[in-house]
Amino acid sequence: MNFFDENDLEILRNANEERVLDDVELVLRERTDLCPCRDCRLDMVALALNNLPARYRISAGHGIHRTDISFSQVRAAVIKACAIVKRYPHHR
Repeated sequence: MNFFDENDLEILRNANEERVLDDVELVLRERTDLCPCRDCRLDMVALALNNLPARYRISAGHGIHRTDISFSQVRAAVIKACAIVKRYPHHR
């Protein structure tokens, strides 16, 4: 048995996930030129998170909370991701 078999890794979270998810929703409300389908939203979130440093913590109430990533950095990553997904959508 290894570490992953005996531990619940679902409680491990990237602290930027919620910030990016919220900002993608805001941008989609502001911009009607973007596709709001599930696949495009997930692509936007994944691309934005890949362009931000990871900040992992254990569950919502534990761990060290670093807030060295500004709103403008999150917004820039989301806008960049939206532009890429708009240009190269993967939805059907």
